[in-house]
Order: sequence, then structure tokens, then C-alpha cells
Amino acid sequence: MNLQSHLKSFSEKVNNTKQLRILLKKWSPEIVVKSDNSDELYSIEVFESIIKDIHTEEQNNDHVIRLEADSEILEEIFSGQRNPARASIDGLLKIYGANKDEVKLDAISLILWGV
Repeated sequence: MNLQSHLKSFSEKVNNTKQLRILLKKWSPEIVVKSDNSDELYSIEVFESIIKDIHTEEQNNDHVIRLEADSEILEEIFSGQRNPARASIDGLLKIYGANKDEVKLDAISLILWGV
């Protein structure tokens, strides 16, 4: 699977998990996922508790969270094989956004995969 496939699978899992629909209520960021070692860039559109769409370009939302890492690391994160908080601590993932957004992202991974 490639990064885009992992993102699609991730969005389906998020949208089908009741706990996450509650957690994500009134949270509508654009999550920009950018590969450091390729031209891949995806924009995850979160709106009213669901992932509405995944775009191949930025959408210019006022509320943006940026995630940057090598494609392999991003694939591991969005497939649940790697803990994003640990990847950030290890310097493998760069997260640009508010602390409260990082907490939401950590909670998503914890609820989906227990990591």
C-alpha cells in the first residue's frame, strides 16, 4: 500500500469509530500530510466529526496542522504501525500546529490502534 491508500483506510476507520466522532466534534482542521522525500502532499479535510475528504493539494483552511516526515514513516503512522508521538520525540515526524491539536492526533491513534 502507498501513503494515499493508508490515508484512505485511516479516514474510513476514523469515520466508523463512534468514540472518535464524539472526540472530533466541533474540530474542523485541515491536516496537511507532506512527505520529505517525495512530492507527495495530501490535505485531510476534517469537518463536523468526520474526515470529509482527502485532497492532493492544500485547501487554505484557517485551522491547519502540518505533519512532515519521510513517506515510509507517514505510511507507518497512518497504518498504525508506528506511534506518532514516539516518531515526533525521535525526530522522525515534524508536527506544526497547536498543542491541543497534537493531543487530538495522539488520542486518535490511541483509540484506533492503542499506540
